[in-house]
Amino acid sequence: MKRIKLTIGLLFALLVCLPAMAQSRFTGRMKAEVVIPISVTESEPLNFGKLTNNSEGGQVILSPRSERINMGGVSGFSNDYFAAGRFIVTGSPNHLVTVTLPQGKRKLYSNTPAQELIVSDFTSDLPVGGQMIPESNGRLDVAIGATLYVGSWSSSQAGIYSGTYELVFTYN
Repeated sequence: MKRIKLTIGLLFALLVCLPAMAQSRFTGRMKAEVVIPISVTESEPLNFGKLTNNSEGGQVILSPRSERINMGGVSGFSNDYFAAGRFIVTGSPNHLVTVTLPQGKRKLYSNTPAQELIVSDFTSDLPVGGQMIPESNGRLDVAIGATLYVGSWSSSQAGIYSGTYELVFTYN
């Protein structure tokens, strides 16, 4: 009888300990990939070209394809040079890149005091969702266009106007 009680006690002790033996350990793996940082070089400034305005002023729309449309009282010279802004973006091949364009207005300042023009409505030839950096050369060519607002000849006098704008290129 003592032996039966001892056997039952041992079986009971084993059964109580079984859940503790149901543990399982697992080692997970970790991974990281460091990619080439994005590098941007301006190869062509955004250039609206030579313009003339009348008493009402107007707009000049310059597309990323370097197509110029003059509206209102603004005219461009037919044999003049104008061009979309062009940038060379290099980075890690097969990664998606997007561009954040300037929001709002940017100013071009004249070489004569207190004269300025407004630039806004920036556009890009990159698709809205971004574009892959090609594996072949790790380089994207990106073009930027915008709209220039020119006042009347009394408020936007003759001169050379210049300014800057900021673009942000990111991996997506």
